[in-house]
Amino acid sequence: MSFFFVVLADPQFGMFKSFNGRNPEELRRWWRKGLRIFPTEVTDMSEEARRYTQTIEAINRLRPAFAITCGDLVQDKTDDEQHETLLRLTELLDDDIPMRWVSGNHDVGVPPTPESIAVYKSRYGPDNYSFDHGGSHFVVINSSVCVDPSGAPGEWEGIVDFLESDLAKAREANADHIMLFTHHPLFVAFLDEADHMLNVPRERREKIVELLMEYGATYSFAGHWHKNAYAEYGPLNVVASGAVGYPLGIDPSGLRIVKVYPDHVEHEYFGLDDVPEAVTL
Repeated sequence: MSFFFVVLADPQFGMFKSFNGRNPEELRRWWRKGLRIFPTEVTDMSEEARRYTQTIEAINRLRPAFAITCGDLVQDKTDDEQHETLLRLTELLDDDIPMRWVSGNHDVGVPPTPESIAVYKSRYGPDNYSFDHGGSHFVVINSSVCVDPSGAPGEWEGIVDFLESDLAKAREANADHIMLFTHHPLFVAFLDEADHMLNVPRERREKIVELLMEYGATYSFAGHWHKNAYAEYGPLNVVASGAVGYPLGIDPSGLRIVKVYPDHVEHEYFGLDDVPEAVTL
């Protein structure tokens, strides 16, 4: 069965106004990290709301099998208004198009705690789960735990057990494709790259990749960078998508369309003003 879905990342309601009043030295520190941040005069969530609404309208027009948002749903996990605005606008999505959620560091904190994970689950549902569509299998994990499990004892071990069991079942069921969704990219250039703020630390990264390779997963989709990045390790493709919200690179706010065929997968990122009228498989 051929179908397509849409990957979103980092709507991050509240981020624009968080850069209001930043001094030049703060901005230079971000630029030295490769993240293009500009001062804003925004004092509300109007920019995030405009971009996210445009995104939902595009999804309704395209009619994908589902949409999935790869984390950093809000800027401040304790701000109820940010969560409420995101969820209210998500209600504009047609009822027959599911929205799947992935937790990000701004949603559960780093390190996450049992309390922060519980609050996230109360709003968005499970942080580690899987689902099937059209003969393919999709897995979601809480990558903030993978980045730093120190605040939630047992959560990392639980993720490893979940992945091993879930991936084994998918392989036994002969899924056409197995794909992982996280917030943090597993890596952004090379499997053995140094640990930094934008990837999963090598110690836990390598365990996840080992399991993905063992059971034949071929794609890992993520966000976090607020810009596009692509990496490979053997048959595994790691794809970080640009943000729906505040961009931190040259890629505009946008979404990724992923076409799934029985024997291969295709994907392309589109700025919000360049999303096609329809998708042809």
